[in-house]
Amino acid sequence: MPKLWILFVLLAAAGTAAVAARYVYVGYDFRGPGYDAERGRVVKSAGKRALVVITYGRVGEGRAGDFRERLKDVISSMDDQPGLIGFAARKRLWGDEVWTMSAWTGRDALEAFVYGGPHATAMASGAVTPPSFRSVELELDPAELPLDWDRAEALFDAQVREATP
Repeated sequence: MPKLWILFVLLAAAGTAAVAARYVYVGYDFRGPGYDAERGRVVKSAGKRALVVITYGRVGEGRAGDFRERLKDVISSMDDQPGLIGFAARKRLWGDEVWTMSAWTGRDALEAFVYGGPHATAMASGAVTPPSFRSVELELDPAELPLDWDRAEALFDAQVREATP
């Protein structure tokens, strides 16, 4: 009976770890050709307004490997994207949720990225299940960038609620 306390401690620790796992993400901090990471701000040449896109989706069952490969290709292409200010991406460590955030100098640059090259290939792969995919666009002052994930999620949720009848 005296060793019963060990079981309780282990159960409590496991419960704490399970709750913490819900909030653990891995990914890429905000970076890009229009962002000065040393100073923590967008460079002046990025313009007066930024088109910010926040996306959410779930990686399909059995598609994690394909998702990682497509993500690697997309990330490798980012610095070569004309009009990109910066981007960030994250995935729930123990789960299937994926978030991205990117900031662009305008719609033409965004659409060239979305519909061309590695990003178009990644979207066509279906690694992120189409029914789960959601995207919102915001126009922000570049001085507000980078958004932290709490603010990005709040802006995302507000836009999704507003668009839902």
